[in-house]
Amino acid sequence: MIDKNDFRPKPVDEAALDVALAAFQALDDGARTGEWEAFIAYLHEDLTWFGPVDGFQGLQHGKQSAADLFRHHASVTRTHWQLRNIIANGNEIGFESWTSGTIENKSYGNQLMMLFVIENGKIRHFREYAGYINGVGDFVGHGDPDDGADAYRYKGR
Repeated sequence: MIDKNDFRPKPVDEAALDVALAAFQALDDGARTGEWEAFIAYLHEDLTWFGPVDGFQGLQHGKQSAADLFRHHASVTRTHWQLRNIIANGNEIGFESWTSGTIENKSYGNQLMMLFVIENGKIRHFREYAGYINGVGDFVGHGDPDDGADAYRYKGR
């Protein structure tokens, strides 16, 4: 049986939220431009991270491995992360986003969740969760690149 007390949310750490919001903006800027240095500056040297990206499977360690990931992103994708919702639990701050842009010059759209764990003003850990990718033809995914963009319409967004 699941004991809800094992998973009871903690009050939002406001300082962590401020850092996470600034880091998320730097993430979006990097995704749109391919210039990742501002986001990488938010990463802790002893970072751990997980993302569903070919060539980076499993739990990754170190700021350099994340820098390698984002340099890879810079070579294949340009994306806008449109923030739809924030989920916070203490110093764990999650950003639900509608992302749209290109992968290898093919249009796509996707629901993504990026979770940052903030410690001492830096991202100590992050996890990316991807929904499904639409509209990239033979690359991956299916359908219209805008399919799913209205998932948050119930919130007036």
